[in-house]
Amino acid sequence: MSGLLSVEGQRQHLLEAPKDPKRNSVTFNYKSEKTKLKGKLKDRWVVLDSDNPEKDDPIYWNLIDLIEFENKDWLRIGYYRYVKDTERLNFTNKNHHWVFAGQTALTDPIPKIITLFVETAKEKRLVQGFFK
Repeated sequence: MSGLLSVEGQRQHLLEAPKDPKRNSVTFNYKSEKTKLKGKLKDRWVVLDSDNPEKDDPIYWNLIDLIEFENKDWLRIGYYRYVKDTERLNFTNKNHHWVFAGQTALTDPIPKIITLFVETAKEKRLVQGFFK
């Protein structure tokens, strides 16, 4: 990838990953438990998280990935940064602008994530309005 992508170009790049065989494989490691899962990115939802993407550097993109591990659907909630000024950040590859920032993202089977949100909504008034 060379040159800078527009905001819509960035969005499309992120959304195309599940369809791209070179970009849709996922490896998930629990190093302390010596567990390694290999899966496939099946779908992705993205939301721009920069107030002024024309001026912001980096630009943040929140995402939810649907990943299939061992015939079970999991969700990963994380984000990417799109860095415009790769020189300033001393990137080795000056044409590579993406930084995956989800190495420690919430990643669990869908039933566990549903339980997290349901139990939180039961106990915390702050989030109860999210689920109406």
